[in-house]
Amino acid sequence: MSCAGVVKFFNVTKGYGFITTERGDVFVHANDVAGNPLQEGDEVFFDEVFDEMKQKMRASQVQGGTGSHMMNKGKFGGGGGKFGGGGKFGGKGGKEIDVVDVSCLVQ
Repeated sequence: MSCAGVVKFFNVTKGYGFITTERGDVFVHANDVAGNPLQEGDEVFFDEVFDEMKQKMRASQVQGGTGSHMMNKGKFGGGGGKFGGGGKFGGKGGKEIDVVDVSCLVQ
């Protein structure tokens, strides 16, 4: 890890935040966190990479978070089952059902 800093802000729900370094603040996305989730005040180590899309530097391979993995259960994801996830808009899965062709019933 080539850089060190302190987590200034991290919104688990939105999945992004900022790390304060000696050279200024650096953007961090949840997908770039390796290990535990970040929390405000965490001392972290990371690589700084250039984001071609945003034309700015961002943190990558961030380590040192002290949050719980339970914090990472986003409102839109995860979970088991064939027909949904465990997030806000998903279910806990479901039974397989037979698909019935109803095209012959429509006139």
